Amino acid sequence: MDEYSCPWVVFTLRHERYGVATPYVRNMVAMPDITKIPDAPEYVRGAIKIRGQVTPLIDLRSRLGMGSFLDTLRDKENMLKRREQEHRNWLAELESSVRENRPFTLATDHHKCKFGQWYDSYVPKSYEEGQFLKKFAMPHKRIHQVAIYVAEFIAKGESDKAMRLISDTRDNELAEMINLFAQFTSITKEQAQKEITIILEDDKARTAIAVDSIITVEKLAEGSIESLPDFGCTNDASLTTGVAKGAKDNELIFLLDAEAIIREAGSAR
Repeated sequence: MDEYSCPWVVFTLRHERYGVATPYVRNMVAMPDITKIPDAPEYVRGAIKIRGQVTPLIDLRSRLGMGSFLDTLRDKENMLKRREQEHRNWLAELESSVRENRPFTLATDHHKCKFGQWYDSYVPKSYEEGQFLKKFAMPHKRIHQVAIYVAEFIAKGESDKAMRLISDTRDNELAEMINLFAQFTSITKEQAQKEITIILEDDKARTAIAVDSIITVEKLAEGSIESLPDFGCTNDASLTTGVAKGAKDNELIFLLDAEAIIREAGSAR
């Protein structure tokens, strides 16, 4: 096959671009229902039915050693639960410090708590996700500022005002944060439904691969194909044939061997 003469389907896996040659691509569909296959390799997520035909589904992220897309989402959901509980505990500890007349030692800088550190470094997966995350900024900042105001009340001997402020914060800013955590968890779960299934087929067999999203279908830039350097890692050597640049924007695309993927899926059944 002449790699430059045919278009390639370009898709993403963890923000990197990958491609398979269109002569092997039979269909691209939203992720269908999946049936588990007993004793299948970890990277075989299960079997799907497309137009009445049962087809094995390879979790391409897992096969290439990146960690499953679903595992990434579950980790994110669990992280959000922990960050929510930490803010519940933070305010409870502030209240206890006032009741017991002892110093409050947790973070008062909203950038330094675990959620703040994650928030400052996280790269949104979409414009919509980024816009939603902005809703956390003000209530999160205000929660941590409460500790400063509470300390000022305590210094003046106004512990009753400090307790009222903590109570108001629990009913307002913390309640808003808890609601945002719940909404963001729902958004994260919805991302699992946005995976795309690419059906690959040659003259002997067919298989399906799960990818994050489809970017485009395009030809490769003339003369851009190169072999991958040998980094001493063989995990995906049998699937990755090289790297090239897209003809439209010159972005790097890792090229996958569709025939190798199809053969591997067949041997895993």
